[in-house]
Amino acid sequence: MKAAMRNPRNAMALSLLAALVVLLVAWLAPLPRLVLGEEEAAATRMPQTRSDVARAKSNFEQVETNYKNYVATHDVGAALTTLESLVRALQVDPTSAGQLTGLQSAARPVQEYGAQLKAYATAGEAYFAQAKHYDDELMAWTRSLGADSESLRPDTWPIVEYLKLYPPPTGEKADYANVSAADVDRLEVALGGAAVTPADKSTLVQFQATIADLKSAGRSIEYVESLHSQYFTLLQNYDTKLQAVASGSGASNLSGSRTIIATATNLLVGAALVVGLVAILLPRGRKENEAAV
Repeated sequence: MKAAMRNPRNAMALSLLAALVVLLVAWLAPLPRLVLGEEEAAATRMPQTRSDVARAKSNFEQVETNYKNYVATHDVGAALTTLESLVRALQVDPTSAGQLTGLQSAARPVQEYGAQLKAYATAGEAYFAQAKHYDDELMAWTRSLGADSESLRPDTWPIVEYLKLYPPPTGEKADYANVSAADVDRLEVALGGAAVTPADKSTLVQFQATIADLKSAGRSIEYVESLHSQYFTLLQNYDTKLQAVASGSGASNLSGSRTIIATATNLLVGAALVVGLVAILLPRGRKENEAAV
């Protein structure tokens, strides 16, 4: 009879001990990271993101140097003025074969300038696209830090305000147009002059408009490309601050409130489990003891 009483008690004690071990592991083991999908993965992608934007920056700076050297050694303004003068002269006398030949000749240096401008715009577009991706990844990484990201909020405003300097749709600077490399390519092709015939006044009017569009494109592209360097600097500065916050945010990257809620829930579930085990095992132990007696 004593052995029968002892066995159920031992079984109950072992069950309770096992349950307590499980609870201790649950209480003391580190909380799992909060699953945030792509935003949390931004931190792991950041080395590649930095490499990509640095490569685009280096290529842009080389193309920018080439462009600036070109406009410094070629009188682009004079070339455009000469071409405009010939168009006006042909509008007065469309039958002048000499002026038409002069027009086609004068169009070549302007086309050459268009090619330089297109290369500049192409490199600028690639650089800005990588910088914008860098910006998006930095913000995604920031959001993955939870409450720790609040300290970085003031550092995002300079970036937001600076982007307003770009023309629409990126920013609010309506003084300049958002001219793409593809737009310049179309202008460059139109300046070939091969389609201009002595009797075609409508083509001359269109040709004149193309020259004006190229002038405007040059001003807009030079303005836009001049903004990229400071934008990248602002992102680099923010990246440095973000790394400092992320390195001090703890292993879990959970916000303080979430940690408290998770811990409290863990404790409540553990307590409920202990009570449940006791309620299940104690009656069974008493019934077995009474049956044994």
